Amino acid sequence: MASTSKPPHVSPRTFFLLAAALVLAGGPGAALELTLRPGSPEGEAGLEIGDHLQVGAAGLAPGGSADLRLRDPEGRLVAEARVRADDQGDVAPELLWRRTGVLGCDCKESASTAALFRTFEEAELALLGTQWTVELVDGDGRQVLTSRKVHLETTQDVQVYFSDAAGCPRHRLEPDEDVYLSFRGPKVPPAASVLLMADRPTWDDPLPLVEVRPGASPGGEVIGGLASPLSTVLLWSGDPTGRRSGYFAAVVNMETARLLSHHGLGIPKSVEEGIVIRDWGCGKPAN
Repeated sequence: MASTSKPPHVSPRTFFLLAAALVLAGGPGAALELTLRPGSPEGEAGLEIGDHLQVGAAGLAPGGSADLRLRDPEGRLVAEARVRADDQGDVAPELLWRRTGVLGCDCKESASTAALFRTFEEAELALLGTQWTVELVDGDGRQVLTSRKVHLETTQDVQVYFSDAAGCPRHRLEPDEDVYLSFRGPKVPPAASVLLMADRPTWDDPLPLVEVRPGASPGGEVIGGLASPLSTVLLWSGDPTGRRSGYFAAVVNMETARLLSHHGLGIPKSVEEGIVIRDWGCGKPAN
């Protein structure tokens, strides 16, 4: 099921699917439509493995509720989110499927129907070429109002994310653990500028970007020698005193795009993909 917890946030590229319902609470035969953003406005949508799937709604009855559901190729329910429309009948994009089920290598992280793979590579072996279904379901949870097919494909760009030294995704770290950043995909740039900062619950306000690493340049660190298909760099050495804690995100400037947080094009709306550093009682990361 879709997680509602605050800590884990920023995406490989975030994938938006906007569910447009003309009159959810209207009379019989009310037209319903699923529209993809970005991408084709109709037909099958493509989702790159390792990206996030976000689904929003528009045109619902003001204050009305509905369910967003994701089903695998066999029709099994993988993720679900109950949403409520605002006074205009809109629902902001909701994270429905995180990293297409890539769990990562955090300790005490358990597998579920929505998170089955440790790495992107494992996910690609299992998901490449499969077809999934996104549904908009009425508030009673009984009737599928409309649906849209989603085709899983390999990434065509670059995905940036916090990781361990081997490139396995991480978002929960102990204070004494090293923080790594990985660049994955066919279009990894030769260099990037990275600024590590305190994460925020929202990125809508134009607040200053402040580097948190002691001794680092205020404008961030330039990292060179990057290359496809995977480059992993040490971003922040662990704190041997065990006192470091907090929520952190990375602002990554590349030749073609600016990524806010550790993996995602555009501006994330919540703390969903950064890293959280504190005493998790793990001792060491999962193997």
